[in-house]
Amino acid sequence: MALADHFTQYELGLRTYYLMPVAIAAWFSGRWPGFGLAAIAGFVWVYVDYHTGSHYTSESYRFWKIGMIFLRFGIGALLLSQLRHSLDLAKQLARDKEAALIELKEATAKLRELEGSLQTVCSWTKKIKDGDECITLEEYLRRYLKIEVTHGISPEGRTKFWNPTAAGQSRPPVPE
Repeated sequence: MALADHFTQYELGLRTYYLMPVAIAAWFSGRWPGFGLAAIAGFVWVYVDYHTGSHYTSESYRFWKIGMIFLRFGIGALLLSQLRHSLDLAKQLARDKEAALIELKEATAKLRELEGSLQTVCSWTKKIKDGDECITLEEYLRRYLKIEVTHGISPEGRTKFWNPTAAGQSRPPVPE
């Protein structure tokens, strides 16, 4: 690009095309390689601009143009690297969403399977028959519904425990 810019002199203004290698580096390698190539492209453009005999009415315009070129290349590298990062993140989120949907479909199918089934519960131990083994209700809920169970006390149990006479029971003897 620098050679084409050098041979065509300053009239064509090929400085925008210096962004191509910056864009490629930022897209495929990330922000810092993009910034590095932006700096190199900026210095090459300054070299070519100086040696092609570009004329400015004031030297401050040259420095302004140089600053704008470096700023343009740096912003281009930043935007393209950030765009690539956002695209990669969106792809990862889409993969995570697909995995969650598959898991949801499997869980829904398992619930549908359990929904119409009849479960055998031991009348003494309250364990549920699961194939050839008997497991507790908590284990059954954990295994098939991914539910963790904690224990508490119901209002009915609280009444029986704290006030047995209100529940129609005699008060248990107090140990001495």
